[in-house]
Amino acid sequence: MDIEPRTPDSKVGRIRDVTFEDIDIRSGSGILIQGMPESLISNLSLRRIRFAAAAPDDYAKRSKPVGGRRTTKDDRDTRFARLPTWAAIAYVRNLTLQDVALKYPAEVRAKADRSCVSLQFVDGAAVKGVTCTPQPAAR
Repeated sequence: MDIEPRTPDSKVGRIRDVTFEDIDIRSGSGILIQGMPESLISNLSLRRIRFAAAAPDDYAKRSKPVGGRRTTKDDRDTRFARLPTWAAIAYVRNLTLQDVALKYPAEVRAKADRSCVSLQFVDGAAVKGVTCTPQPAAR
């Protein structure tokens, strides 16, 4: 979902009342959910999300995916995408995180010490049951 204006005359879109629920994710890139200062995502819920990371991706060149042409020229593509976190959530009003679990091999922490979740410019959040658990090394 991308709400950025495509032309100088375009209006900024908005995203509201979205729930992600009962999702299993396997990735090294983590989660990036990002509204805009001009248009916060409203009423976003993540419930029963299970995230497994076998190996961390390098965030040095990571950027926010763009849905098409754009008119903005600032750091919004990289500002939150490169934070050392498994889940970066930015520019959201009324966020619910419930039963979000990240599991990764213990040796991953040595390669990429990341926080579980980073909330940036979030106005109102209910957080319950968010866990990050290193797993024993494979034998």
